[in-house]
Amino acid sequence: MSRNKTQTMKKILDAVGQVLSQSGANNLGVNAVARRADVDKALIYRYFGSLDGLLLAYAKESSLWPDISDLIGESGHISRTDNTRSILGEFLLNQLKEMRRRKVTQEVMRAEIFTENALTRSLSETREKQKSDLLNKLSMTKSWLMDKDIEALLALLSAGISYMVLRSKFSDKHMGIDLHSNFGWKRLERLAGDLVTAYCAMPAQSDD
Repeated sequence: MSRNKTQTMKKILDAVGQVLSQSGANNLGVNAVARRADVDKALIYRYFGSLDGLLLAYAKESSLWPDISDLIGESGHISRTDNTRSILGEFLLNQLKEMRRRKVTQEVMRAEIFTENALTRSLSETREKQKSDLLNKLSMTKSWLMDKDIEALLALLSAGISYMVLRSKFSDKHMGIDLHSNFGWKRLERLAGDLVTAYCAMPAQSDD
């Protein structure tokens, strides 16, 4: 691949992120990306084949979702500690922090609500694989988790975190929580940790 082609492709991929963060997924198209990159849109079709091909390339090149080391440190941390509550709390807390700072990811998550494309599929697949990997590692070393629906716990709290982060773009407050202050987010962080602790401490219940 020639140096000029490589530079142009990078310029186009960078433009995808710029359009997403500044204009949102609704305005993400070949024409918008071409204008932002200051290239002929024919180059986008030549190098990426289609808008979906461009989005897939962007998904592969960008870090849409934090990896497990961003959320709980090295994977060995799971097997070295017996404090599962701490691991789950850390996972959710860092997920919240990472989502708040990743503006492009926020736009892709908003798009997930009403559409499906290469970006939203890639984000969903990455998230699901990370969750499965985490639960598999926990279940191998924490046998008592077999009596807990940790998957449902993570799904519910993660959805709440996601909603509050996405909501903060359009609203100052939600149900009395200030979404534009550190104090407001600290309240949510503390409660998420308390809910994890309370659920993990509950005795196992029969389905009967």
